Amino acid sequence: MCQLVLPEMRRKGWGRIINVSSMGGEMTIPFASFYHATKYAVESLSDGLRIEVQPFGIDVVVIQPGGINTPLGHQTVAAIPTEMGSAYAEALRGFRHVSNLAIQAAQMMVTPDQVAQVILEAIQADHPLTRYKVNTNDTRTVNQERDVTDRQRDAAFRQQFGLTNPQS
Repeated sequence: MCQLVLPEMRRKGWGRIINVSSMGGEMTIPFASFYHATKYAVESLSDGLRIEVQPFGIDVVVIQPGGINTPLGHQTVAAIPTEMGSAYAEALRGFRHVSNLAIQAAQMMVTPDQVAQVILEAIQADHPLTRYKVNTNDTRTVNQERDVTDRQRDAAFRQQFGLTNPQS
């Protein structure tokens, strides 16, 4: 889509591209790495594109929702495999449990309307931010991620999801 609209934006000398990513583009949890990879890609594309098109008066903005209270969360949890023969069966049970707890805390999630309101704010801003984080609870989680080492975070996730050495 960017390739289609950029020539006209450059010709006019202004424009705004708004990409919707996720706070999942700044952190990764086990068993969701494919999802996170797509969000990291949106983040990277947006960061590079912003630098490239700014001289033409074009802004690139990233919207980073955290948890959004929609039926998708329930559908995603329901799709988590539960095969008992899997090497990851116990960890997947842990992942399902943690995911269900997150969904039950729906009051901590934002609504689709709140995300739309932030997108509208980014569209209407005279000088938009480069990133708009939509869920303050998830923002705290992302910020806490920055305060620990990779090994500390990995150990916490292994413990949380029961990912222990099968030899022990």
